[in-house]
Amino acid sequence: EQFRKKLHEEGVEVITGCPLTRAEKHPGGINLVFADRPAEVFPKVVVTAAAPLAARLCTDLNADELSRLEGVLYQGILCASVLLDRPLGGFYVLNLLDGGLPFTGVIEMSTLVQPGHLGGYHLAYLPKYVPAEDPAFSLSDEEIDQPDCQQYPEIFT
Repeated sequence: EQFRKKLHEEGVEVITGCPLTRAEKHPGGINLVFADRPAEVFPKVVVTAAAPLAARLCTDLNADELSRLEGVLYQGILCASVLLDRPLGGFYVLNLLDGGLPFTGVIEMSTLVQPGHLGGYHLAYLPKYVPAEDPAFSLSDEEIDQPDCQQYPEIFT
């Protein structure tokens, strides 16, 4: 909210919660066409959508701009959360480079969230970064394998 207030003080209008369907050049700047409110022209616009979506929204891009935006590759993340009865290793972030492990890192929240806030438990996240088009994103929670916590000793010894 403070950020929005500061931007407003600087003359910036922040529009949220209304889908943008198109951003096109206009003699007065950029014409924003919304799904559920009248179009509006602004002298300058910042689009914060993912690059491929921005490529579809901004209709007046040249071939090079379009190609660069469409060429941005994204990763997605599958992330298990586990509650532990003791901390793992005292590090906030541990990146794992072993492709044989079922996750690519350990984020141990004990360094930020006291166990007293979690009933005496220590919270850890086990992220796995995968390409955005990975088939795992279409699986239900029940279909996604539980992390193999038996591999912890291998990591922390």
